[in-house]
Amino acid sequence: LVHQSITYLIGGFHTTGNTLAWCLYFLATHEEVQEKLYQEFVDVLGDETITAQILPQLKYCRQVTDETIRCCVIAPWAARYADYDLQIGEHIIPKKTPIITAIGVVHKDEAIWPDPDKFDPERFSEKEVKTRHPMAFQPFGFAGKRKCPGYRFSNAELAVVLSVLLRRFKIHLVDGQVVEPEYALVTQPKEEIWITVTKR
Repeated sequence: LVHQSITYLIGGFHTTGNTLAWCLYFLATHEEVQEKLYQEFVDVLGDETITAQILPQLKYCRQVTDETIRCCVIAPWAARYADYDLQIGEHIIPKKTPIITAIGVVHKDEAIWPDPDKFDPERFSEKEVKTRHPMAFQPFGFAGKRKCPGYRFSNAELAVVLSVLLRRFKIHLVDGQVVEPEYALVTQPKEEIWITVTKR
């Protein structure tokens, strides 16, 4: 019970908090994306709060958060055990062998993501998603029993916070910052990211 509680605490707080920090950074440095997202919130929500029924209508919001997760590689790797003996090419992987998947390598692969260090939410438009292999973007782990159980909650959390902030404020990056990632269990900024807000 203690182990599960720690897992959910770290998984539900640390990852989403860092994703939000990175998202605000990208929005502050890409004003056109920030304004497009603001307009979606105004058009879809008006002055209302998000509900579970409205969440799927916030398509551009999901594009922004997915591209944030891809760019900063929130969870650089995922681990699983082989449930049974399997063969990949000439390699035999025995049952119960730990398998580490380098999610961050896939999310920065130029063959899949041209100009991979560029922040571009249009990569996740319905049209663009159809051009990629479905396994090209698996930030919450792979389908099945090992997929992060909180992925829907995380997406909802991000949408709620962003919709509240952006409908009230414009965000700007404080000048003179060098923002770099620090890779660990969860990728976070090496230093705090400072932003300023102005009322809309």
